[in-house]
Amino acid sequence: MRCNSFAPHPAPAADSRPAASFAELAEKPLSDMRFGEVDANVFTAAGMSVASNQLLADSKYSIDQLIFNDLAKRLNTVEEVAIINGTGIGQPKGIRQHESGGREGF
Repeated sequence: MRCNSFAPHPAPAADSRPAASFAELAEKPLSDMRFGEVDANVFTAAGMSVASNQLLADSKYSIDQLIFNDLAKRLNTVEEVAIINGTGIGQPKGIRQHESGGREGF
C-alpha cells in the first residue's frame, strides 16, 4: 500500500474466537468469523544509496549485498527510534509518548 498522507486507511480485519486444543475425536466448534475494517495509520521510511554499474560489476566484494545490509540497518534504526520515541507526527507514536511512559505492560 502506498500513500502520500498520514490519514488512517481502512484495512480488512477478521474477528473470530481464538484457537484451542481438543481431544482427537472430540467435536470441534465452528468458527463464526465476522469481517470488518479497522483504520491503519500508514507511515513510510525510505533511504537511498547510489553505486555505479561499473562498481557493482568490477568490485572484488559483493557491493550490492553491502549496500543492502547497510540500508537495512539504517531503516531498522529508524523503525526502532519511532517505536520508542516517535512523536506521532509523520511517524508512529512511540512507547515513551503515551501517558504511562512505557511503564505499564501490554
